[in-house]
Amino acid sequence: MELELLKYITQSQIDCIISKIKERCNKFRDFDDLFYEPYSKMRKKHSLTLAVISAFSPRDLDIEGLSCEDVNYGINDKMSQPELRSKNAIFHIYSDSADLKNKLIKSRCEEYNMNDETPIFFAMQFSVNGNGYLKELYVHYFDNKAQVVKTEIVWKNNIEMRKSA
Repeated sequence: MELELLKYITQSQIDCIISKIKERCNKFRDFDDLFYEPYSKMRKKHSLTLAVISAFSPRDLDIEGLSCEDVNYGINDKMSQPELRSKNAIFHIYSDSADLKNKLIKSRCEEYNMNDETPIFFAMQFSVNGNGYLKELYVHYFDNKAQVVKTEIVWKNNIEMRKSA
């Protein structure tokens, strides 16, 4: 079955995104050894998200055909994250604990998902297992009101799939 995502970004770009997320998860697991576990229990996901999305910053993005711009959001626009662009899509990357109902997503959906023309806006989400390994990467497609209309699994760890089968 062919991914709908291939309408918007190339297989090579998808492979690079997966590779970067895996690499950052691996680096974070090594870095995580610095932390005293009782202190890091409730903080771990935010730090991991920071490590992952930093790989896609305008300074570090090196995926052919994708560009990046920092976008600010949240109270007083104090939070920032990369907004990735191809010729057919605009998208953000989030961890699986992120709330996809924020004002930034809503405004992008209103702007880009009004009709069937490109570029469209979507969100990628990644999840990791308890050991910090990338478990899954999926894409959420939205309508113009920021309601998820379709979710597509882009990558799933084969080891995890075998264990659950």
